[in-house]
Amino acid sequence: MEEKFTPGKWRVVKQHGAFALFDVVSDVCSETGKTIVARGCTRYDARLIAAAPEMYEFVRSFANWKTLIEFANGDEVFDEACQILKKARGER
Repeated sequence: MEEKFTPGKWRVVKQHGAFALFDVVSDVCSETGKTIVARGCTRYDARLIAAAPEMYEFVRSFANWKTLIEFANGDEVFDEACQILKKARGER
């Protein structure tokens, strides 16, 4: 299935004039020069959201390597990775 979320690395930006509120943006081109992925987050939630594309890519890579690596938990680890990818793509 094709990923339909905003591509690229996401970063945290403090909102102008706001006390302790942050946005998550991608530098993918839009009319304003950046795409806002999330708005009005706490610093900690914004950091987690900003890491989502890299976490997704890591889990996707892990799922692709499943046949080459043996894990202590066997198929349970692979199944969990697949469930996380489905959730991220909105298939759940």
